[in-house]
Amino acid sequence: MIPDPGLSPPGSPPEPARLICPRCRVGEVTYEHAVCGLCGYSVATGEVADDPVPPAIEDAVRRELGEQFRVDRLLGRGGMSLVYLARELELNRYVALKVLPLQLVLGPDAADRFKREAKVGAALDHPHIVPVLRIGATATFLWYSMRWAKGGSLREVLNRSGPLSLGDALSVIQPVANALYYAHQRGVIHRDVKPANVLVDDAGWVSLCDFGIAKLFGAIPLTQTGATVGTPGYIPPEQCYGHAVDGRADEYSLAMMTYECLTGSLPFTADSLGEIVRKHCMEPPPRVTDARPDLPNSVADALLRAMSKTPNDRFDTVVDFVRAMGGDVAAPPSPLNAGLVSLPDVSTSPTPEALANRARLPWVAAGLAGLVALTAVSALLTRGSPNEAPSLGARTADSLTPTEAPGLLWVNSSPWGYLSVDGRPLGATPAMRVEVPPGRHRVRISRDGFEQYEQDIEIGSGEEIRLTQIELRRSAR
Repeated sequence: MIPDPGLSPPGSPPEPARLICPRCRVGEVTYEHAVCGLCGYSVATGEVADDPVPPAIEDAVRRELGEQFRVDRLLGRGGMSLVYLARELELNRYVALKVLPLQLVLGPDAADRFKREAKVGAALDHPHIVPVLRIGATATFLWYSMRWAKGGSLREVLNRSGPLSLGDALSVIQPVANALYYAHQRGVIHRDVKPANVLVDDAGWVSLCDFGIAKLFGAIPLTQTGATVGTPGYIPPEQCYGHAVDGRADEYSLAMMTYECLTGSLPFTADSLGEIVRKHCMEPPPRVTDARPDLPNSVADALLRAMSKTPNDRFDTVVDFVRAMGGDVAAPPSPLNAGLVSLPDVSTSPTPEALANRARLPWVAAGLAGLVALTAVSALLTRGSPNEAPSLGARTADSLTPTEAPGLLWVNSSPWGYLSVDGRPLGATPAMRVEVPPGRHRVRISRDGFEQYEQDIEIGSGEEIRLTQIELRRSAR
């Protein structure tokens, strides 16, 4: 038995006498029964039975938000929230509108807490974080709007397609890790990393949503002291105990999600909530190669470390974890400059198994809310995309001769923008160790609402050029 991690007195976590279902607030969810018998909400996974939305709720959404939004259709639902496709009338744009009935939120100051948390999420500006556009509250709902792109969640993809290849799983968790690292550098912890909060659009672009508000949307009190946690299937031991968390809590959840991507199931499953929590706190996690013997031992070792019971035994950062998943990668460079926090470049160095799967993806089109599964993700593994920097191996110039070393280009901008070199898209800044052949090149950074930045450079064999002080100017409109 693994010793108690020192976060609580020895023994299993304290069990409340009763837990009211956090979704319907009527039915009981006990440690013996992890699914509400009244509304079908599963506290282990955060999923809910696919029953129709009561007309009264949808009518209230349309009535109370009708002056600002024209609600189109239901996109999805979480344990305690609904997500609608809506048109924002003032700006004539489609957004994803997430609403949470006030009756499902604990505490009389829920609206104030929600606004504070949502503002934290709205301050994050990263290409793999779904931006919060507007927030508000009515007499019945808390709500916020976020950018909408046609697609669906990783949860829907896994439900339809089952386990992913290692290469495909890495193409999903790498951008999620970069988003988390960016937030952690700014003191923001997600607290509810799970497939339902990972969105993938039709082009294969991966984004993480619900930053800063996980304590309200989908959060569940597990102790009588009201400690708030995320979805039990993914929560780290320290979060179960209600202790303070840091970025390594998100690392644990990301490791749980990665294990699920690779095997089709979570490391810890049980029929009762108490047993799930006990396993997180007391049982060693399974080795992923037991379920997937085709995976490298390095992947299994990385997952086991990230799923350690004690935060100090995990990787220092989520990026270190994903780097270990991808194989041998050089240590991350120091920050590009004092004024900008740069993300270490996470390489998904191809394994033989990943190379074998590059030519095809098992994901197929889905019907719910126009979900088209990630048929374009293979492009991220092979040739780069307009929105994602390719791996280091993919950046090697085809024109190099065996005796000609490439030059290395480091680019960062404030705010971030989309980088291209000689018209070749290389994803969002910051970009590090971009290999380019010796000679003259044109560097371009673009972003909606900002003037395009261009600079011509000449780089020699083995030379490094750092363009790390670029300030994008807002365009005059």
